[in-house]
Amino acid sequence: ERGERLWIETEARLVPVLRDTFDKYLFAEKVQLADRSESYDQLRLLGPGAIDVLRDAAVVDVASLTPIASLEVSVAGIGVTIVRDD
Repeated sequence: ERGERLWIETEARLVPVLRDTFDKYLFAEKVQLADRSESYDQLRLLGPGAIDVLRDAAVVDVASLTPIASLEVSVAGIGVTIVRDD
């Protein structure tokens, strides 16, 4: 959850199916679904050195992130969302 936004990560082939399913249950006028898959890329860092790489690149202490938490940072002037997914 990103404040007033909710990010759902899924395989691209499932986007139309999920959109149709969620559309059936939307009751609030303020809810909008958007496929933003073309606007984002993913980079996964795995292993014991991942925290050090992120700390050096983002200049933040990501070790304090709890599981499934996220953090908005800037890396080389680019907005990045770091998600702990373990």
